[in-house]
Amino acid sequence: IFTPAVAAVVVTVYLIAQPITHPLNRLVRVSQAVAEGNLSQRTGIVSADEIGRLAVTFDEMTRRLAERTRTLEETLSRLRAILSSIGDGVVLEDRQGNFIPLNAAAETLLRQMAPEFGYSPLREVSLEQSEQPSGLQPSPWLLECRRFQVGNGGMYDHVAVVRIGDGELLGRGIW
Repeated sequence: IFTPAVAAVVVTVYLIAQPITHPLNRLVRVSQAVAEGNLSQRTGIVSADEIGRLAVTFDEMTRRLAERTRTLEETLSRLRAILSSIGDGVVLEDRQGNFIPLNAAAETLLRQMAPEFGYSPLREVSLEQSEQPSGLQPSPWLLECRRFQVGNGGMYDHVAVVRIGDGELLGRGIW
């Protein structure tokens, strides 16, 4: 009598646990896939209990995340197109003083200037010591206008502070 009773209890517990553990396992697998970047995954769980509501909420969150990701990718694509179409070199000087080219013109400019760095350091020349090109007018949104000289070559740049959404300083944009 004892053995069949234990077997009946084990089978009953197993049958009761399946409707709970199966959706939870599915939710875990889908959340891992989403965490790895697969935003097309959905739980597909339809249930009126707490697990069902959790799954619906998770699926909605994943759908919104995928939508925002698409929007960000489109915006980034537009920004890259704008930067690549600018004829002047656009460089970001990060907080450590490293120059990061943001468009092809900046890469070309830095590549052309690179051999000069071996013979002559990059030095800043005050605007009073140099002839300012015509049309170079101060702008209220610019931080400053500077002139650099490397070897016999020189370049003017405009500098503006670059901050990210929460106001954190990213660096200075130079063009």
